[in-house]
Amino acid sequence: MARRARWVAGGTVLFVLGCPAATARHVEIGPAPVAAAPPIGAAPLPPSSVPDGAVPIHSEAKGSWARAFPAAKGFREVVAASTSTLVLVWRVGPQHKAKQLDPSEDYPANYVQPVDLLVGDGAGRVSIALGELAGAIERPGVTYCRGRGFRPPHPVPSWQFPSEPSVAAAFSIGVVQGDSELLLVRDADVLHLLRRETSDGRCDEIKQGPLDGCEGFEYERVADVRIPRGAALYELVEDEAKPLDCSVPPFYGVALLPPR
Repeated sequence: MARRARWVAGGTVLFVLGCPAATARHVEIGPAPVAAAPPIGAAPLPPSSVPDGAVPIHSEAKGSWARAFPAAKGFREVVAASTSTLVLVWRVGPQHKAKQLDPSEDYPANYVQPVDLLVGDGAGRVSIALGELAGAIERPGVTYCRGRGFRPPHPVPSWQFPSEPSVAAAFSIGVVQGDSELLLVRDADVLHLLRRETSDGRCDEIKQGPLDGCEGFEYERVADVRIPRGAALYELVEDEAKPLDCSVPPFYGVALLPPR
C-alpha cells in the first residue's frame, strides 16, 4: 500500500524558465522564513500503513479495571511503535500434530498451531508469542469477524466475547472440551493482553472486574503493551498468512451469517 507524507517548505524556491534570447538577471534571495515551533506534545506521529483485510477497532480507553488482574508467568511489558495507526495482528501458523500417534489413539487437542500477537505498523512491530494452541479458530469468539460484518445466526447465543466497551479485540481457539480465550483491553495508553483457559465441565461463576468467569479459570495478564495515546487501532487475523475467512463453519456449533 502507498504511504502518504506531509512536508513543509523550508525556504523560498526560485523557478527560472530558460529562453535562448533572454538576458541573465541577478536575483537576490532573502532569508528563509522561520516556521513556528509546534507546542510541546503536538508533534505529528509518522504515517502508517494498514494492510488489506484489517478492520477498524471501536473501543473505549476505560479498561483500568484490568490492572488488578494477576500477572501470568512470563508476563511482559512492551512498547509499540510511535505511530498514528497501530494494527493488532493475531497470526496463526500451520496446524500440525503435537505427538505422532496411531490414528486409533489420536484426539482433537493433539492438533496445534503457533499463535502470535503482533502490534505495530509497516515500519515496525512488537511480537508476543502465545505458544502452540490446540484446536481450531472459534469464529464466534473473534472480534475480527464482527468487524468484517459477519453475524451470529441467532440472538442467543450471541458473540462469545465480552460486550464490555473497553475490550478492543478478542480471539479464541480451541476444541469442544475447552479453549484458549484472549482479550485486549484498552486502558488509556496501554493495551492489557488477558488470557484464560476454559473447560466444558462445572463452572462456579465469579466476577473479574466487569467480566464473567469461572473459579479456577480466571483471566491473567500476559502482557501490557504501551501504545501512543490517541492512536487509531485496526485488527487483523492472519490464518496461515491470509486474512481469516469468517464464513468457514466451525467443527462444532453453527456458522456465522455473512454481512448484509
